[in-house]
Amino acid sequence: GEGSGSAVSAGESPGSAVSAGEGPGSAVSAGESPRCTAAVETVAFCHGDYQYHNILQGSSGWFLVNFEKYMRDNPVRDVYLLLRKLLEKENWSVSLGAELLEAYEKERPISACSRIDLYYRLAYPEKFWKIANFYYNSGKAWIPGKNQEKLERVIAQEQEKQHFLDEVFRDISHLR
Repeated sequence: GEGSGSAVSAGESPGSAVSAGEGPGSAVSAGESPRCTAAVETVAFCHGDYQYHNILQGSSGWFLVNFEKYMRDNPVRDVYLLLRKLLEKENWSVSLGAELLEAYEKERPISACSRIDLYYRLAYPEKFWKIANFYYNSGKAWIPGKNQEKLERVIAQEQEKQHFLDEVFRDISHLR
């Protein structure tokens, strides 16, 4: 159900998934670009705010809470949200990111098209645009010192993130 008090056991889902075209995770070789369309890719109910503070362990198992942002989308949306939050805090650790993706794919392989989707979601400079949008909408003629510091931190993190993407998504990084 909806609302901040709602929870779904890890073995359940808030709705049934519709799957078409999702196969075992396969690498894309250099020069090859799979034909991917949103209509063909897997669509399922996604949590929408899949972060560590919404994953709770109870006496009878693991639970997800806070479904206010749930929606239909490719399941890599939730993978993206979790990876981005965790890896930002860990300086985009290649080993941690690879380990998390490997663990996920043991349960649910990621298709070549979904892997490209995940790559682009992670590559998008979301934090940069959030800061730029805040500044633009504030109506100030200069960038406040705190926002300048945030911007410098985000720019430094972008280099770490790009290294992560180049290493973990080596099979598709040529598509950028």
